[in-house]
Amino acid sequence: MANTQRAFGFFASAEYQFARRWFSGARFDWAERARSADRHDSAESLVVSYWPSEFNHIRAQFRRSRYAEGQTANEMLLQFLFILGAHGAHPF
Repeated sequence: MANTQRAFGFFASAEYQFARRWFSGARFDWAERARSADRHDSAESLVVSYWPSEFNHIRAQFRRSRYAEGQTANEMLLQFLFILGAHGAHPF
């Protein structure tokens, strides 16, 4: 077990439904480096989601990451989710 490496990390998130099909949220991530536990990376995210129907989900997320080396990265993520086929509550 001499090669065992341990690192700690966590995330916390919250989501709020502000209209019938609209949600907003935030997330915080923090993680130690596996090979260097005294160094860590962190990130904050803002999220907006829209559900046009129970079969579709559109989500936009902005994430700002801060790395142990002092660098930062900004990301914009756009996600489309959809379901094909029968739905348990409403068979075709």
